[in-house]
Amino acid sequence: EGLDNYSFSIVGAANVALVEKTADFTVNDQTEVAVAFSAAEVNEGESIDVTATIAAAKPYDTEVFINLTGEAVSSLDYSLTVASNAVFDYVVGGPSDTNAIKFESSPIDYAQDSNHNLYVLDQDRKIFKVTPDGVRTALSTSVSDLKNILIKNDYLYLLYRSKVSRQYVGEDTSISTDLEDLINNGQGQLINQFNNEWESAFHVDDNLNIYVSDLNNHRVVKYAYGAYDQDPVLIAGDENGSSGTALNLLYHPRGMVVASDGTVYVADYNNSRVMKFTEGTAEGEVILNERVRGSLYLDNNDALYIATESGGYIYKKEPGKTIELLTTDYIGTSTGLLVDSSGGMYVYDRSNSRIVYYAKEQTNSPKVISGDFNVGNDSYYGGAQLQFDQNNNLLFYKRGDGIQNSILRFNTNNPKIIIDAGETT
Repeated sequence: EGLDNYSFSIVGAANVALVEKTADFTVNDQTEVAVAFSAAEVNEGESIDVTATIAAAKPYDTEVFINLTGEAVSSLDYSLTVASNAVFDYVVGGPSDTNAIKFESSPIDYAQDSNHNLYVLDQDRKIFKVTPDGVRTALSTSVSDLKNILIKNDYLYLLYRSKVSRQYVGEDTSISTDLEDLINNGQGQLINQFNNEWESAFHVDDNLNIYVSDLNNHRVVKYAYGAYDQDPVLIAGDENGSSGTALNLLYHPRGMVVASDGTVYVADYNNSRVMKFTEGTAEGEVILNERVRGSLYLDNNDALYIATESGGYIYKKEPGKTIELLTTDYIGTSTGLLVDSSGGMYVYDRSNSRIVYYAKEQTNSPKVISGDFNVGNDSYYGGAQLQFDQNNNLLFYKRGDGIQNSILRFNTNNPKIIIDAGETT
C-alpha cells in the first residue's frame, strides 16, 4: 500500500518479437486482519466458528491461512471445515473470472519437477511449463501422438504412440535442452515397437530403465539403460501383441507401477484382475480379481494400494503379506488413488464427481475433500490425476463439464479463510 507504480520484466529469447500484452497481478499489501472466534474454547463433540475481517473491501481476494498448533496437536485431533469459497484454487485454467493461467485445450496429463514446476500436456499436443509463481512457458508445440509425460532427474520423459523421448528441463545451462529420441522403432506389434494410447503407462526407475505398459499391444516391456537401441525384455504379455487370459498374458492393461526391486504390478483391465510380474518368471501372479482402471499406488515401502473401479474399495498389499481390504463403503466408480505420508488415502470417485479422503485405519464414511464442487467424471485419461504440491496440498486435473482446462489445488494442508473481492468478512 502507498505505492502508485509497479514494474515487471518479460524475459525471452533475443530473436522473439515482442508484442503488446496485458498483465494482471496483485500486490501483497499486508492488510491488517482481525480474527474472531465464536467461543473461547471448544469441547469434545462441539465446534466453533472462526471469522476473518478487514476494515475496507479490496478489489481482489484476501487470503488468511490457518495453522492450528499446540502440544501433540495433529489433524487427527480435529475436523476443520472451510467455507465453500476456500475449498480449492485454480492453478491452471478455470472460469474467466479467475487469475489462473489459461490453456488452449484441456490438460490431460501433468508432471512436477523437483522445484515444483508443473509440466502440462494438453489435448492440442502442446507442453507448457508453469512455475509456482504462475509463469507460463511453452516447451514444445504440435507434438503429434504424445500420450503421457513424467519427470525423472530433471528430464521430462515423453511417451508417444510409437516412441519414447526426453528433454532436459533443469537449471544446468551446459546441458542441451533439445528433444532426444530414446526409443524409436515405429508403431506396430513387433516386440521393439509400440502402439500406445491415452491410458498406456510408463515408468523410469532409479537406474534409468524404462518400463512401458502398451495398452493396444497388451504387454509390458522393459528397456535397459544403455541398451535402449536393443530389443526390450518382455515382462508381461505376448511378444506379437496378442491379448489373452493366461497368467503370462494381458488384455488392455490400464495402469502400472514398478517397485524398487523391479516387481511390476499391472491393472489387467479387460481380464478384471491385478497382476504381479517378476522379470525372468514365466507367469504372473493374480493379486486381486477385480477390475482396476489406473488406481494403483506404491508407497515408499513398496506397499501396493489398489482402488477398484466398481465401488472404490481400497486394498493394500505389503511385500510378503496377504492382501487386505482397507475400506468397506461402496462409493461409486473410482479411477484415481493417492496415499499421503500418514497412510491416508485420496480417491477420485468418478461416478459421483468428487474426491474423498480416508484417514489411516478409517474404513467407511470418507470425508468429501472437494466439498460441494463438481469435479466432473471425465478425468480418467493420462497418468496422474492426483498429486501433491510442494505444501502437500492436493492437485487434481479436471476435464469436461464445460470448464475443461483446469488443474485444481485443494487446500488440504494449508487451509485458509478467503475474504472475497468487494467483501470485508
